[in-house]
Amino acid sequence: MSRKKNKLIVYPSCKICFKNYDQTSIKPSSLVPCCHSFCSICIESLSEKNCPTCRTQIVTHNINWELMSMLPEDADDCYETTHIDFVIEAKNVISNEADMLREQIDQILHISMKTNLERLGLCRDNLNRETKELMNKITFIQNTNLNQIDCMRNAFDERIKSVVDQEQNALALIKSNTNDLAEMRLNAKILKQCVLSIKKIK
Repeated sequence: MSRKKNKLIVYPSCKICFKNYDQTSIKPSSLVPCCHSFCSICIESLSEKNCPTCRTQIVTHNINWELMSMLPEDADDCYETTHIDFVIEAKNVISNEADMLREQIDQILHISMKTNLERLGLCRDNLNRETKELMNKITFIQNTNLNQIDCMRNAFDERIKSVVDQEQNALALIKSNTNDLAEMRLNAKILKQCVLSIKKIK
């Protein structure tokens, strides 16, 4: 009587040909020095002597006895998985891992976006504050310069007024001196005529 196949046991399989390892023809071998395992047939058929997983140069390969010890001696105790079964299982695993990775990426993006928005808001506040301070400084400098210009303009106007007043005073003095000179000339002329008249009388 055959044993009841009441559970599914998935053999370890080669990651190149996807065939299940066994203890006869498809034996698992470990690469030296990276220790990745593939079947001996696939290792012998590699065109490049580099590990397909990590690309480390292959020095040699040895039977993976630890993995061999995990393989059952009687294959009737379990179902062998086919290549299609392996692909479906791998697809499900990859899909689940992709969903988890997508969730992690969404969380990271959410946190990163929140952090960036906070930093952007802080930068905007700092920029607004610095802009306000700069505008206040510019306004202060403009007002100070305008006050200085007004003071200089007032001083210049006063100086011009003083010069104009001095010029007018000088013109008035010249005019007064001219009048005095004319009067003196007239008096001298009259005095000269008097002198001539006195001489004639003598």
